[in-house]
Amino acid sequence: MNLQNSKKVYSLILFLLIQSSFFVLAEPKIINAEFQKAISLEESGQLNKAADEYRRLLKLNSKNALAWNNLGLIQQKLGKLDKAEMCYQKALKLAPDEAQAYNNFASLKIQKSQFKDAESLYLQAIDKQPDYPYSYNNLANYYQKRKQFFKAVEYYKKAIDKAPIAEFYYNLGLIYFDMKKYDDMIETFHEALEKDPKFINAYYSLALAYLYNLNEQTKEKSNKNFNFVFRKLKELAPFRADEFSRKFLAGKTPLK
Repeated sequence: MNLQNSKKVYSLILFLLIQSSFFVLAEPKIINAEFQKAISLEESGQLNKAADEYRRLLKLNSKNALAWNNLGLIQQKLGKLDKAEMCYQKALKLAPDEAQAYNNFASLKIQKSQFKDAESLYLQAIDKQPDYPYSYNNLANYYQKRKQFFKAVEYYKKAIDKAPIAEFYYNLGLIYFDMKKYDDMIETFHEALEKDPKFINAYYSLALAYLYNLNEQTKEKSNKNFNFVFRKLKELAPFRADEFSRKFLAGKTPLK
């Protein structure tokens, strides 16, 4: 693969990293009915109104750790980082074993460039709830961003051990790309697709890998692999296939 193609692949992987939202802040939880209004307001983009609703709930019960945590998330989205930090601190004081609150607080620390604090919070989340897989996934993502690739692989594998879901396999595949372990990357993307046969980003990434022959297979075999994966991408997400064509097939002879 030449340097120009390598740059194209790297740019695409960074794009996928953002689009796939594999930096998970918190796993969805069952929410009581009293939270539904605030959640609906947040989902509709009415963040200030959602924050007001959580404040109303906290006036009724100031010891509601979930409300403090959710208010912290909204304050973080609004860019009110110091207020968000205060909310997370209150949530953890009320629920010191809640891994999600540690994870959310860690994401805030990263946003404030307080990286050592973030690492410590992820490790505390793991210590408090060793079976909560997203803590391992998020810590792995932290190490990936810090270019500590071997630690990233270690914690992605731990996340997979706790919950062998498609998202975690896909994230591990991305780190293998960073490490130039292309065969491992392709194998891991296939693992993701075994877990979720409709995982659009995995098809997108696999198509790119086969297009540029990253695993050093023969060109004929790579073309066959590319054709199969690209057809699945077109079937499942035509708009992503069109995007792929614009970005990576312009000027190329279409593969049959």
